[in-house]
Amino acid sequence: MQDGLGQEGVGDLTEKEKETLRLLLSGHDTKSTASTLGLSVYTINDRLRSARRKLVSVHQTSKLPGVPEGDYVVLQFTTAFAIAAESVETVIMQDEDEGLKTVGYFVR
Repeated sequence: MQDGLGQEGVGDLTEKEKETLRLLLSGHDTKSTASTLGLSVYTINDRLRSARRKLVSVHQTSKLPGVPEGDYVVLQFTTAFAIAAESVETVIMQDEDEGLKTVGYFVR
């Protein structure tokens, strides 16, 4: 399955923002994303802030059903797949000392 970041609905994201989000979706935290791309953590966080402004929904919460309390960021964006023309992808990241870590991903 594609990650959806090259599909309709996220066309406003720059290639650099998509590249950053792809690494986070694949399990990297902000520190390892920065290292992989040869950038600073500050630059990665800047890209994430910019991408968040373009997404359908972004919110922070400390409580999610079925998971321990913590600091979470929930990103939602529209996308299109061959078998589902209009879908919403949700990425759940936990804010840890090392940066954001992807802890959940689903498509509806």
